[in-house]
Formats: sequence, C-alpha cells, structure tokens
Amino acid sequence: MPQADRTRLAARLPADYLGFGYAPLLPDDMRAVAEIGQDVAAAPPLLDADNALIVADVAATRVERTAASSSASAAAGMVTATADRTTGRRLNDVDLWNVVRATSSWNFGPDGLLAETLADSLAWDFDPATGVPQGAAFAGARTNLVANSALGITNAGPLPNLNVSSTDIPTINPALGLRKHTRDTATGDTNIGTHAGNFSLTGGIPYAYSLWVYLPAAQSYGVSPSLTLQPDVAHTLHSAVNADFARRDQWQRISRVFSPTSTGSVPFVLRLVADNGSVVYSCAPQAEAAWFPSNHFVTTGSAAARAQGSIDIPVRVLGNRYNYRQGVLIVEWSSQSGPFASASTSDWFGLVSLGDLGANAAGIVIRPDHTQAQLWRVAGGVGQTSAFVTMSAPTAGQATKVACAWDIDQGLMQIAARGTAGTQLTGQSAFPDVSHVMVGRFGSGRPLFGRISGLEMRPAAAFGATLAAMT
Repeated sequence: MPQADRTRLAARLPADYLGFGYAPLLPDDMRAVAEIGQDVAAAPPLLDADNALIVADVAATRVERTAASSSASAAAGMVTATADRTTGRRLNDVDLWNVVRATSSWNFGPDGLLAETLADSLAWDFDPATGVPQGAAFAGARTNLVANSALGITNAGPLPNLNVSSTDIPTINPALGLRKHTRDTATGDTNIGTHAGNFSLTGGIPYAYSLWVYLPAAQSYGVSPSLTLQPDVAHTLHSAVNADFARRDQWQRISRVFSPTSTGSVPFVLRLVADNGSVVYSCAPQAEAAWFPSNHFVTTGSAAARAQGSIDIPVRVLGNRYNYRQGVLIVEWSSQSGPFASASTSDWFGLVSLGDLGANAAGIVIRPDHTQAQLWRVAGGVGQTSAFVTMSAPTAGQATKVACAWDIDQGLMQIAARGTAGTQLTGQSAFPDVSHVMVGRFGSGRPLFGRISGLEMRPAAAFGATLAAMT
C-alpha cells in the first residue's frame, strides 16, 4: 500500500480502535499504520498442504492437558512439558490462521469499492463511506438466484419510465454494470425496473431480495420520496430496508425479506415514488432463500453458490496462551444483517468455538434476534449443556464483545456479553477434545454472517463481575 494511502487510513483509525487491551484484527498492510506489537517468538510448523498435522495435534493436546495447571496463578506463568507449548503466539495473529472457504468472497475495500477475495484467503471488510476497517469478514453458504447480477436489473418498468445502462456515476465495482432509472409520472406505475429472469419461489419459505442503489445529491425527489424493493405478489413481509434519502452520493443497500403465499414466479421490482424526472442508480441485484441478505457475490450467467467461510487455528501454535483446563475466550464481532426473525437454531450465528473440527465443541453462539449470547457444549453432535446471557440487540454493524470462561477442575462455565454475566454453570467437568479454535462458526456448522474485529485467549479462568468486565 502506498505511503499516502497508509497515512490516509491511519487518520481514520480511532485512537482506541476496538478498545481491546491487545492488538486488534487489521489487514496486513494496516498493521504498520496502527503500530501493532506482535510476538516475535519463532512459530512451530503449521499445517502442511494436506492438513496432516490436524490429526496429530489431537493426541498432542491430550498430553498438554496433564501438564497445564488449573490454578490461576500457575496458569498465568504456565510452562508445559511439550515443546510446541513454549511459543506463546497470539490468537489474533492472522499468520496462524487457516482460512477455509471454497469460493471467493466479495467485501468492501478501503477505497469504498466492492472487491473480490479469492478462495481460502482472508477477507477484510471496510466501511464503504469512511474506509475504517470493520474486521475479518465471514459468511455462510448461500446461492444468488439472480442469473447475471453483473448486468443489474435489465428490464424497464412501464414506459415512459426509463432503465438504461449508465456510466454517469462512480462504480461500486468495475465488473458490475450500472443502471440509471428515471421516473416519469405520466404513468401511474412507480415500477422503474424489473429483473429480467423472475424466480420460481416456494410458498411459505423466506426469501431475501437486495439491491445497491445510489441517490445523487443533485436530485431533489420532492416531498416524502421512497425507493423500495417489491416482490409484487401476495406475501408475508418479514423485514424491509428502504432507501435513506438523507444519504446522497454514496452507495447503500436496500432489501426486502418476505415469504410468498404460494409457489410460483416472483418478479424483482424496484419502485420509486418521487417527482417527475427523478433519477436513481442501481447495481448488483441479489436474491437468496434466507431470513436476511448476505454480503454480495457476483453471478455472470447462472445462479451461483458461495461456500461457507471460517478460520481454524491449531491450539498447538498458541503456546502458553492456551490452557486446556481453564481459560477465557473473548471475541468482538459485528453482525452484517442485524437482528432477524428466524426461530430455527440452524440460523444462530457461531462466533468462536473450541473443538476437534467435528462433532465435539464448546463455544459461543448468537440468537437470530441478537438478544442472547449462548454458551454451548456438544459431544458427538449431541447438545450437552447451554447457558445464556440476555443483552440489548446490537444493530447491523455495531461491534459487540462476548466472552466465555471454563474451569474443568471446578466444573464451571459461564458466558458474558456487553458488560453482563450469565448464570454460572456447575458440573461441567467434561470438555471436548480440543485441537483447534474455530472462528466464524460453531463446531462444523452455524456460520457467522458478519465480522470478527478482535480475539483474545487467556489461560486463566475468570467468572462473574470479572468476566463481565472483559466485555
């Protein structure tokens, strides 16, 4: 990154960026800008191309358990019997991260444009308006039903409304075609654009339509304008984000989440209520079978799928920062979608978990309405215990800290969020075999749709008010 860009980005970072007492997560080319201190101890070998060390680490981890003391004083200065435990690397040292995502990911860069991150590469998300980093970006598996999102909404609404290709304004990405929509009140229909290939949707299933729109500052739009997405069929509305006319000369995303009342073809319609001659721009339509829209991914000829993305960190590389018998995991995250309505546990967000990359795990999940953080423990895919803490729901993009603590010898586990601790669990002496810290998911599923902006692992447990203060 050129020095001029580094200086510009440095000015955008708050002095207490992320508020953590350790290095926050930042892209590699911003680390020097933020003057993040890194551990310099030599790291042990990481995974080979076939992930061969993953299996071997399970046995090594069992040895480490017997060597790690459970007392807080001993844990703080723990020296274990295994050579791999002497390096003490930070959990948020991204050099240790093994990114797992079979497809590319699209997120905003510091220049305010959507950028593609290739498969199995760490994706970062920035605020498109300010350039401030939001954290490492995560998303679950989704399919964009729009066959060619690069072309945009290609069908015009009823004439004389217009919908044409345009280069009048800054693009959101050079690969995405822009559409210019002009409202003509000679027709009573506010439809200014319809997607060319309508979708056959299943009745009663939630779908999320979304579209990026741009409102020029030079436009007046008149009194009480509105710009909305509509399915234009009988449906149950779950949520909607309409255009904010106070936001000018910048891209913003509008959406509608609904369940059609019957199965059939469902049009994707952009509607503008505004003065005659009013102009808006759009690009990147997306349609997903889901309770909320996920980050955009481009299609260029047929509906396309994006694979789930997550990060695996072998605990062997964490050295004396990891203690199997007790500890604290702290994570700062922000939701991409904000609260949503689903009651299904499959839609809960997994933030971070400890386990064996399979059916045994313990960690933190977030309820879809974002009013609860829960501590889950599963063995063989079967839930063993859970505890929760109630919190005020963070809005989309609002950074929130959550922490969980465990002490196997005392049989204690607890979760805390936003300054409040949940009920302390007792009788929790069983704990899964731990070979990895899994970031952006719980166990093998329940992916996070959002960002992780801070991670910390402490080798000594803390409970009650002390744990709550960490959040």
